Amino acid sequence: MDKRFLKIADKVAIFLSVLVVVLSCGGIIKGCLAMCRRTERTEPAEIEAPAEAQRLYYLTDDARDYGDLEPVEPQRQLPAPEEPKEPERTYLGRFYVTGYDICVKCCGKTDGITASGTKATLGRTCAAGPELPFGTVLYIDGIGERTVEDRGTGVTEGCLDVLCGDHAECYTITGWYDVYIIEED
Repeated sequence: MDKRFLKIADKVAIFLSVLVVVLSCGGIIKGCLAMCRRTERTEPAEIEAPAEAQRLYYLTDDARDYGDLEPVEPQRQLPAPEEPKEPERTYLGRFYVTGYDICVKCCGKTDGITASGTKATLGRTCAAGPELPFGTVLYIDGIGERTVEDRGTGVTEGCLDVLCGDHAECYTITGWYDVYIIEED
């Protein structure tokens, strides 16, 4: 008989739990339905703009629509921004361009310090003969801007050696290119 009583008690407890859940859901549903049935709607409060904003509003509209207001003089146009000036280029001629990277095979060392004392930098450093002083900015057609920061044993007049990331890139860029000096202001 005790087992029967426990089974009945379990069923009653489950029933009461389900009843509580249903009743609480019913209250929630009833509240939602009540909110949906409301007929009165509240309008948002009107916000009054400060006097400066109202004045600006009137100045931007056509003055004749506002009676005795005088038209406002049109605002002057701002000058167009200046286009960035392209640096002047002076044609040096056709140069044979090769590539080198920072390795023992190409440089005999691996510290990356150039003949001018700067750190060799991809996209900036190139080596040239003594006819082009350190710091000369060159434009190599098809490669881009480079700065003379290094010398090389095989770099003679009419030749440039451009710093590359690896040997494959060195072989890829090797060839004849038009070279210009960029005149900086």
